[in-house]
Amino acid sequence: MCRGLAIVLSGVFIVVLLGQRTTTSAGALSVPEDSESTRLTHPITTVMTFADGTAEVKHGQGFVVGNRLFTVYHNLAPRINNTSPTKREIYVAGTLMKPVYTDSAHDIAIFEIPDALCKPHCTALATSHLPALNPDRQVYWIQKAGGERLVMEGRVQHYAWLSEAPPAFDADVETTCQRNLIVEVDTPFRPGTSGSPIFDATTDTIVGMIQGSLIRAGGDTGYFKPMTCLLPLAQL
Repeated sequence: MCRGLAIVLSGVFIVVLLGQRTTTSAGALSVPEDSESTRLTHPITTVMTFADGTAEVKHGQGFVVGNRLFTVYHNLAPRINNTSPTKREIYVAGTLMKPVYTDSAHDIAIFEIPDALCKPHCTALATSHLPALNPDRQVYWIQKAGGERLVMEGRVQHYAWLSEAPPAFDADVETTCQRNLIVEVDTPFRPGTSGSPIFDATTDTIVGMIQGSLIRAGGDTGYFKPMTCLLPLAQL
């Protein structure tokens, strides 16, 4: 059942590394620095110029599916929320990126990977077998802690809306995935996870993009935007 919720964004960013894992002294699973799956992620640099001539440079991370790079929009936004840049340039590996879809209201930004970066970094597109995100389905993500990248786990609770109530929906005007639809999990995401992929624990498939955490009296949770919503927006 969908629920109305308040939003608290995670904020900072991490490098996501997947593949072979090792066990730390504390028993948690860690991911080695030389994991082949580093090709899934790219650092993002946003250069913003304002009307008064000042500029702001912001750094973040995004992950690759097919020939698209996905990240949260707040990775690209000014730190002062009420200030809008007159010019915004987004770079990956020194290459200017072309936006495919951006949505500040729902915290989504999608870019096309340039040909020069695609050969070493683009991934095979496997979207036909995305698992159903039913309640209690186990998911995992990578979290940076003390110089290590640890595998964190949680379980899907339900779909939800980041609003007081689900808005009116007209399928001919806008899809549900362009609105406030999210998937809520039973564990909050720590600062440093926004824009990172979240994986199905059974199939290791990317099933969504972490957007933030929900802080409330009944218990804190995390939420992510499902790939079933993001992929149509990516125009793949």
